[in-house]
Amino acid sequence: MSYNEQETRFFLIDPVLRDKGYNDHQRLKLETPSPVEPTGPKGLRRRGPGRTDYLLCVQVGDMPKSLPVGVLEAKKESEDLLKGMQQAKGYADCRRFEVKYVFSTNGHLYGEFDFFTNLQGGPFSFADFPPHPDLTARYAKDTGIDITRPDAAMLFQADSPAWSLSRYYQDAAIRAAFEKIIRCRQQGEPARVLLTLATGSGKTIIATNLLWRLSQAGQLPKPAHFLCDRDELREQAYDKLSAAFGGNARIVKTEKGGNAAANARIHIATFQTLGLDDPGAVRPEPVEGQTSTDQGTQMYISADEAKPILKAGLTAEDPQVRENAERARENLLRLGRFDYLDVE
Repeated sequence: MSYNEQETRFFLIDPVLRDKGYNDHQRLKLETPSPVEPTGPKGLRRRGPGRTDYLLCVQVGDMPKSLPVGVLEAKKESEDLLKGMQQAKGYADCRRFEVKYVFSTNGHLYGEFDFFTNLQGGPFSFADFPPHPDLTARYAKDTGIDITRPDAAMLFQADSPAWSLSRYYQDAAIRAAFEKIIRCRQQGEPARVLLTLATGSGKTIIATNLLWRLSQAGQLPKPAHFLCDRDELREQAYDKLSAAFGGNARIVKTEKGGNAAANARIHIATFQTLGLDDPGAVRPEPVEGQTSTDQGTQMYISADEAKPILKAGLTAEDPQVRENAERARENLLRLGRFDYLDVE
């Protein structure tokens, strides 16, 4: 009589994983995705109970958090380990957890899907499953990221204590953003990342934890700008960011003749606060060399700072955001800030 899935895990899979070095909570986690997948244009609701997968993680030194790089699906002993593991399925699992490899095993054999090659392999003997050091080296080689370098420390930081119970896809979004930032830096390119998520998916918490991890890794040398298009969103952002950063997250406004956020690490503002969409505002000339500093009653930003902000606004899905950004660009041109404002 063959083992069911739970018995297969206990008697056949778990002993091999422990022997291969996945013997610590930082290297092996159990993850059960929610029944609704927030991926694709409409999302997806799965039928039946959710399955629990092994999340294989890379751990470097004594870093606060490990980095998920693979998923291992357990099947009962008598089941075909490659059943349902088509390329599309493997790709979807990679995207769900933002991992690079998907494995499947029945305790005797295993198969795999590689996100980089988009190929499925196996079956192979489960006794030959990649040990933790080999999987770590494979991830570093395939991504081109030297995980021992200081700039890779952002990948191994924990969330803010205020928002430590993040959903699995929120963590995946942050890791995907960090990998893109690291690759851009290695290639000498501007580090730009766009994350798009549905309403209610926790975008502000993602941004908060992303900034927190950057700060903890020593990768936030300058104040960060959190830009909103409406006052209510600014207040919501302040509530979440201040819960993590305390007094180091402040709303940009004039207070006692100066910018209340001048000494904060996180500046929370709207287009209006920055003085970019008020056609009637009287603006003194900014002091040469100043960026993101308060001038009278308006906040001034440099051309290098204004362009990516406007580009994000001009390409936003929300028509009100696009309207605000277009008005801001027209005001900048009209007031002579730029002869030609190239936001491409």
